[in-house]
Amino acid sequence: MYEHVVPRKNYATIVSVKSPGDAVRDKYDIFGREAQVDQIVKAVRLGDDLRYRLGVGVLPVVGAEGVGKTALTQLIFHHEIIKAEFPVRMWAHVSGELLLSKQLMLQMIHPVVTGDAGHDVQDARELLLAQLAGKRFLLVLDHVTDVSDAQWRDLMEVLQPAARRSLIMVTTQSQDAAVAVGTMPPLILGPMAFDDYWRMFKHFAFGAADEAEEDCTPLVDEWDDLEEEEEELSPMEQIAHEMAKNMGCAPLPARAIGRSLYFRRDEEGHWKDVLDDSLWQQGDIGGVSPALWLSYQHLDPRLKQCFAYCAVFPGDYVFRKEELEQMWVGHGFIYSDDPAATLEDVAGEFFDELVERCFFQPLGRNRYIMHNTMQKLARAVSGSQFHMVTDSSGEVPQEVRHLTITTNNLLKLKMDLALQLSHPSDHHFLQQVRTILFFEDFGDSDDFLEVLVEIFSITKSVRVLGLSSANISLLPAEIGLLRHLRYLNVSRNRLTELPDTMCQLHLLQVLDVKCNSPYLRPPNGMTNLIHLRHLRACEAFLSAIPDIQLLSNLQELEAICIKSGTHANALRQMVQLKGALCVANLRRSDASGFKKGILKGTKHLNKLQHLNKLHLSWASSSSMPGSNEVSVDEEVLECLTDCLNWESLPCLHDMPCLEAHHRRRSAFHRMVDRELDKTHVIPLPLQARDKKLSQPDDLPRRPPFTHHHDH
Repeated sequence: MYEHVVPRKNYATIVSVKSPGDAVRDKYDIFGREAQVDQIVKAVRLGDDLRYRLGVGVLPVVGAEGVGKTALTQLIFHHEIIKAEFPVRMWAHVSGELLLSKQLMLQMIHPVVTGDAGHDVQDARELLLAQLAGKRFLLVLDHVTDVSDAQWRDLMEVLQPAARRSLIMVTTQSQDAAVAVGTMPPLILGPMAFDDYWRMFKHFAFGAADEAEEDCTPLVDEWDDLEEEEEELSPMEQIAHEMAKNMGCAPLPARAIGRSLYFRRDEEGHWKDVLDDSLWQQGDIGGVSPALWLSYQHLDPRLKQCFAYCAVFPGDYVFRKEELEQMWVGHGFIYSDDPAATLEDVAGEFFDELVERCFFQPLGRNRYIMHNTMQKLARAVSGSQFHMVTDSSGEVPQEVRHLTITTNNLLKLKMDLALQLSHPSDHHFLQQVRTILFFEDFGDSDDFLEVLVEIFSITKSVRVLGLSSANISLLPAEIGLLRHLRYLNVSRNRLTELPDTMCQLHLLQVLDVKCNSPYLRPPNGMTNLIHLRHLRACEAFLSAIPDIQLLSNLQELEAICIKSGTHANALRQMVQLKGALCVANLRRSDASGFKKGILKGTKHLNKLQHLNKLHLSWASSSSMPGSNEVSVDEEVLECLTDCLNWESLPCLHDMPCLEAHHRRRSAFHRMVDRELDKTHVIPLPLQARDKKLSQPDDLPRRPPFTHHHDH
């Protein structure tokens, strides 16, 4: 819980919020659309549309902006009956004309392909063909404005291997688009009835306790008896009721201002101030309703800054929670007076608060998006310090501090950024820019690399640089000139090497090189990046870093392949690691080095206290292990004896010594006994499995043990 740092009455205190999972459930609460939900579920189960019965049906959901098309479709997407009907469910945010682009294909394969691999369009096509073969799917295409016949044919060709009775749902404001692609009658969404709207607003403003009353909704034949009864409202309900009348029955404002009021639900004076605010009389400002403006105005100042920064994202951009949090940290937006809390912990609290207040919409699997209206709000409050270079954008303001590039028109880009001038100014505006994010595919263009070289040569203050999916195979050596850089994302490219000059970025906190060439290796001098906190890379890249223990501030290290006992021992110094860690190839390890390494730290509360999952992998072998390897396994298991705080067991397959070592009766082995009694995964002597637990209270509480195989 964080107390308000600016003691002014009109700001809301940052409080502990529900888990993101709870926020997701709130997002799918639906009011006044029960008939539409039933209609869609019935069409899925019993629909007689010929194309649906014989192949792929298309159901358009049509309505004005903000009427609740996406919210309704999300509810359908997560409906238990729908989950049972469709083994494969995919969601893609189109946000414009439907184009079978790399970005769209990556969105489609995200839920059906495990891992975080990079793919080009052809890879994505092949993966979808394989994953969809013989299976029913549900695909949601959200916010489609137009569809060409050629693009639609291409999409249907990709989806052709799927089983019959598959379904595409298209949300759109365009009746023409609905007619062009629909095979089923379109579902037309109009504004909510005020009674339903009032129920929804009460739910968000007063909390879920009101929903207990909703469970007792009268039967249809009882409504007549209640129509003449006037609802008695409490003083605060009267205030809320007047607010609801001002919002035009739009769902998003009700959610946002409702959650804002909920956090100060005991302050009637504050609610009156909100109701009496002059913003209600001004109507929409910049396409944003007064309710959303008020929701923003009553944020804590720190949250205002964090939200305004989201203006750097293009429309319907899907982002990871950690991605945005790390950008905030890189810019210095996050601080804490609590020495026990990391900057990432505080950023996580801020992020969850914005989710709870409906500024971000959760999509599941750690993915989030901003509603179009919220993006308008972010751009409105961010002012001229944020600028997006598009195919049709105007002149870049000289006071710009954060640049977003969504065009691959290099001529336009050079003109807008005033590059390649015959007499460049000593005070080029790029010298003050702190964020540069590229969101386009530049096709491995040499001309684009020249643009990057010039940008890197001019910029002096950039702290966040994003080149994800720019489709480059080379990172210019001039990257080393960005001495203030804190965040560098070059994931999903074709990089085969990184320049050694990158190791001059001594302030770098985040480096993301995931999903590049499998042959990508770390540059010489990698351990000079002593402030590095987050390193996202493949196992081969991580395992090739010499003296990795010098990167002692690292908080995440997804996987590392042990090459020697020295390599294992290095992990002992990396006490900031948290989350999950996979240690592979333990047969190559010297057990004494491993005992001094990661496991030694685990049993002490003051070391590796943030690490909650450890995956140990002994590389599989077609031959039986020799006696020396058995000894190694036994010593490593001995290291686990003192690890009393495990929440989940490591993978115990391929451990030939387990039977012999099991006799030692440590807490770890008693936990193995208990779980093997349930699963019978590993064959052990009957007498070992049947032994009773002598000290059951010593065992940690944990989820059911599962057995995994290395691939």
